[in-house]
Amino acid sequence: MGVFIVVGLGNFGFNVAKALKERGHQVIAVDRDKAVVQAVKPYAVQAVEGDASDKDIFKALGLEGVDAGIVSLGEKMDASMLVALYLKEMGVRHLIVKAFTEEHARVLKKIGVDEVILPEKDMAYSLAERLTAPSFLGEFHILKGYSILDTKAPKDFWGKSLDKLDLRDKFGVSVILIQRGSAVLAGPCAEDVISEGDILVLLGKDEEIEKFKRFSQGKK
Repeated sequence: MGVFIVVGLGNFGFNVAKALKERGHQVIAVDRDKAVVQAVKPYAVQAVEGDASDKDIFKALGLEGVDAGIVSLGEKMDASMLVALYLKEMGVRHLIVKAFTEEHARVLKKIGVDEVILPEKDMAYSLAERLTAPSFLGEFHILKGYSILDTKAPKDFWGKSLDKLDLRDKFGVSVILIQRGSAVLAGPCAEDVISEGDILVLLGKDEEIEKFKRFSQGKK
């Protein structure tokens, strides 16, 4: 079981926190929005409301034993770099930060960030994946050894609930989002039923994602 800190609880950060909790890890969550901090409490051992640029918040948490940090602060580049420095100074072992430009990514690397998520670059790789494997719409790494996969729901899934499909037991992956047309279902529950045309967003270890992809492609 690992310990993770997630700073910034937009759709991405919130669902990463939820999925990590579901996989048995401990999560510390930080955001300035009171409502989202309340919403994340079932998935966090600590949920803190406050401005992430305030170093005292992280000092009070005591982060020496944290295995990894995920920073997703929208387009607040200065804030993300400042938080990255705080977390590194306080002993967080592995740091992943979302960037929005190549320059931002280079600066993050220079200050010691271990992994940088660059959406435009990830989209390019997603397009290449889509062209070579049409049932898969994109894949990118978010944590060391973990990936997110966007995939069309296989025909065998249509009309079945997530509980019945039991993807966590069969493949080790978690469904963190379902896109149905223009609607997005964040944090789907066990009773939610998959429909034809649904796009599933899966989180899992790299080898588990590959296992699911082989299954979807009819390989053993």
